[in-house]
Amino acid sequence: MYLLIGYVQINLVVGNYLSCETLFVRISREASELISWLRGSTFVLALIRETQASLLNKPPVSVLRIILTRWTAHFLAYCRLLELRQTLQVIATQEENRPDDQKLIIKGNRETKERARKMMKLIQNPVFWYSIARFVYLRFYSTTYTCVSSRISLTNISYFQG
Repeated sequence: MYLLIGYVQINLVVGNYLSCETLFVRISREASELISWLRGSTFVLALIRETQASLLNKPPVSVLRIILTRWTAHFLAYCRLLELRQTLQVIATQEENRPDDQKLIIKGNRETKERARKMMKLIQNPVFWYSIARFVYLRFYSTTYTCVSSRISLTNISYFQG
């Protein structure tokens, strides 16, 4: 019975974090939008791989998809986004320094250009990166600490969450 109460407590804790409209929710929404935009553009994904391999001498890593029913997937996707920060900032700086007629990412129709500009601005925003790092390390690790102190495993929470 105690284990079931623990599940409900964790569900309420995670639910409270995800349901309140705060800076946390705005940053989470922006990060999710950035991940969706990155995964939707094969050209940008190719630039990420090329930049990682050639300029940064890092093994290429991919952008992870967020699965809405799994809060641990959010955690892993945001951690991967933090790993890709340097790569994304190099790509955004290179795109910013190109003349308008030679842009590789900011091109297409008006809506596509606006969305690409918005994402480039987000990538270059240090407050976004600080907030997403704070979100990952404070919010998820505090929930993990609660799980450990309650003797509930993360896999059980994942199954319980859906």
